[in-house]
Amino acid sequence: MLEPSSTVFDHLKQQNSLLSELTELLTTRTELATSTSSEVTTTRRTVESLKTILGAPLLTRVRAAIMRKQPGFMETLELIRDEELSFARFGDGEFRLMTRLDFNLC
Repeated sequence: MLEPSSTVFDHLKQQNSLLSELTELLTTRTELATSTSSEVTTTRRTVESLKTILGAPLLTRVRAAIMRKQPGFMETLELIRDEELSFARFGDGEFRLMTRLDFNLC
């Protein structure tokens, strides 16, 4: 049996009201998420800058120590050949694994 048009109209009016409230809520949540994302980006940049600034003296000392002990390219190849050595290369990923607790390869 068909509902009277006034009942259908009331349901549609109620749905419109609920949809308007939902739209306002979603708009507010979207603005909050956008603001939060922007703040997180700014914070991440600040932390990375601080890490670079605060780590600079240590990195300078590390570089100086390495440069005193690290042979050049040709010396390295000759040493590997002459002494029949093997070698391993540590890249960015390995150093991140060693220095950042939150770094995950998976």
